Amino acid sequence: MDIDNGHIAGYVGGLQRFSTEDGFGIRTTVFLKGCPLRCQWCHNPELIGFGADLLCMENRCIRCGRCAAACPSKAASVDDTGFHIDRSKCKTCLVCTQACPAGALRSAARLMSVEEVMSEVERDISYYRESGGGVTISGGELLSQPQFSLALLRAAKEKGIGTALDSSGYGSGDALYEMALECDYILFDIKTSFKERHLELTGVPNEPIVKNLRRLAGDPSIAAKIIIRMPLIGGVNDDAADIERTRELMMQLHLTEVTLLPYHDLGSAKYHGLSIEAPRFVRPSDEHLHRLAEMFSSCGINAEIGGENK
Repeated sequence: MDIDNGHIAGYVGGLQRFSTEDGFGIRTTVFLKGCPLRCQWCHNPELIGFGADLLCMENRCIRCGRCAAACPSKAASVDDTGFHIDRSKCKTCLVCTQACPAGALRSAARLMSVEEVMSEVERDISYYRESGGGVTISGGELLSQPQFSLALLRAAKEKGIGTALDSSGYGSGDALYEMALECDYILFDIKTSFKERHLELTGVPNEPIVKNLRRLAGDPSIAAKIIIRMPLIGGVNDDAADIERTRELMMQLHLTEVTLLPYHDLGSAKYHGLSIEAPRFVRPSDEHLHRLAEMFSSCGINAEIGGENK
């Protein structure tokens, strides 16, 4: 694919500096907007949609009423209990975000050029070099914006910055393969290895995901870059049968690295900010997580538990 970095822009939900959970070393994670999956436990709900989304942070609201005065749809209001928005009236024009002096209202994403993203990423280039870190392109789902993702990947490489992809694998296999050839490594998510369960939990089939994973693993130059990541939700996808099936797939494809990611509820405030009821799940116990990790390590697969070995 012929990409001109200077003319590519994408919707970015945010950049997280000094990240240590999205790859090796100190990293900046770029969260792109848009995801075709609807994972029931998603901790970045503001990144799911492909359009503009209004996020409301009530703890910042100073109850000045400027948002209500500016809203052309009369969807915003402020009273003694705080800020309120009638989502049935809201047109997501984002006029209220410009009127709010406290930063309590913001768009869930902004359109950024590759150069704008890189100007942020390059601020920590010395930390990347000292720690073996770099930039991780994540989401949402990076395959929802393939041209922008590829342009960003190449821009980072031109600056000598380490690169990682964090993907569900659901999207264009050609785009993923092209990026996989150029990045340093790939964090490839597997939510569950059961077809019916995957459709139920994420809203999409897992056949395209497995197909893309097989294609990547079939290229020796890419296979060595793949780290499987498994979000584990207590009582949902953390049973031994699911782990066994994923282990079998990894052994078939000669993949040797897996990271188990226990559920957390850090996204609850974001659901509230979108006027959506937050899902309620539980984290698997530490004892159970270590048993699952042992299932992988017993057959030669290096298994880590997210947050433990940093």
